[in-house]
This record gives sequence, C-alpha cells and structure tokens, in this order.
Amino acid sequence: MGVNLYLSIILTSILSLNSSALKDKNDVVKRIKILKQDSSYLGVVYRKLAVHYAGGEEKIFYLVKIPRKSLVSRKIKIRVIESKYGLQKFSDFIKDDVIVQVNGGYFTENGRPLGLIIYKGKVLSRNRLNLRNKGFFIVYKGKPYIRKFLRRKYRAYEVVLESFPLLIYNGKVQIGRSSTIADYRSLIGIDRKGNLIIIVTHRPPFPISEVVKSNRVTYFHIISLLKFLKIRYALSLDGGSSANLYVKDIIKGFDVITALMLVNRIKDVIQVID
Repeated sequence: MGVNLYLSIILTSILSLNSSALKDKNDVVKRIKILKQDSSYLGVVYRKLAVHYAGGEEKIFYLVKIPRKSLVSRKIKIRVIESKYGLQKFSDFIKDDVIVQVNGGYFTENGRPLGLIIYKGKVLSRNRLNLRNKGFFIVYKGKPYIRKFLRRKYRAYEVVLESFPLLIYNGKVQIGRSSTIADYRSLIGIDRKGNLIIIVTHRPPFPISEVVKSNRVTYFHIISLLKFLKIRYALSLDGGSSANLYVKDIIKGFDVITALMLVNRIKDVIQVID
C-alpha cells in the first residue's frame, strides 16, 4: 500500500526504447483513444485513455500532467504525507487545496512505510529498500526528478520518495523479462520538458477480490505505453488495491488505507505528521 500524488499530463518526450524489451508483440500499443480530457488549475491536464494493444486487448488508463513551470514558480507544490500506522483512508487527506492525489510507496506488514520518505528536509521514514531496481522520486528547488541515487544531504530535498521498480531511466527500459504478473498499476514519470506525469490504471471501486481482471496490466503493457507516449523517466508506485487517483472535480478516488503524496496550490502549506 503506498504514498500518493496529484498530477496532470500531456506527454512530450523523446527517447528510444527497444521493442525487444517487451514480452511479445501482443504487448505493443497499437493506438490510443482519448475518452475524456480536462485542463484546469494552473495548466494541470487530465486524460482518460483507452489503450489498444496489438494482441487485441483494451486497457483504460488515467493520465495527469503537472507543468514544470507551475512547480518551479511554486504555484503548485508537492507534499508527502505519511499515513499514521497505515490506518487512514485515501479520502482522509483530500482537502480544499488538493488538485491531484495518488498513492505512493509501499508498506510493511505492520503498516509502516517501506522506503525512504523525506518532506521539507525532514526524514519521515528511514526504512530503506534493499533492492537493485529501486528509484527515487525527488523534488529539489521546485523541480521534479527521478534518480537512481541521492547525491545530496537529506535536508537539501523538498521531497524524496523511494519506490520500485524503476521502469525507464533516461529513455532506457530498466525492467527484465520476468515482469509478467498482471495487476492494477500506478506510476510517476517525467517527460523531456520536465513536466510531472502520473499514470494510473482504472479499477472498479469495490474490493479487489470481487473485481474482474480485465483491466489489470503487466509491466510490459506499461513499458509499451510509456514508449508510445515518449516518457523519459518513470518509477512504479504501489499497485494492486493501493492504486488510486483523485483529480479535483473529476475523479473522487477509492477509499483504501495508504500513505499519500499531495500536490497543492497553496504556497506555504505545512503538513504535520505524527
């Protein structure tokens, strides 16, 4: 279960992804149909997409892009919120200042965040991931980044969220051929212009055990979509029943217990976390 974010999306990046990284040709995106689009709140863009794959499958994705210029100017900010012992619901964190909210990183069995979390230079979780294919979502001086390593002291960062797997780094696919398990997915990415991108698969708002599997996707589905959209950096967030998205006045999100990362329009919001 995980950490959450707010973002919108128009995708424009140049990268060359090797199609041999995909499982087979059935996973390759054939075409995308925009089912819904909305643009508001300082340039944040929302799209609901029907993605058609070469094998005949259709998957529904939500995409959000937050413009880099709105982040750098501090008109839109990102904050990380740690759910207290994993006991708070997704909707508990949705306040008037929230534009977008998405689930974030993972949790341990006893409900503690799994992965480094930093907000405004303060370490909220030191429970580091011991995995080769991890990555860090970073906000430094208002600019979003996805990196393999941290090169500065913790107090220098506005936001750090450690998660896995790292999907694309500088245009190159980072996952192997074993990633064939289908599930609901959420991820955060950055295009070549530095815009912040969030992608979440659609899932019905009832218990995961009762849900048909038709919109669950593998990482190969995701990689092909990222290639089609030309995303330069991408990091997976927690998925499954934790995959969740709220977009103001558009998507309400689903009530699951999770940690959150938020983007808000108020310049000096301070989040106090127990």
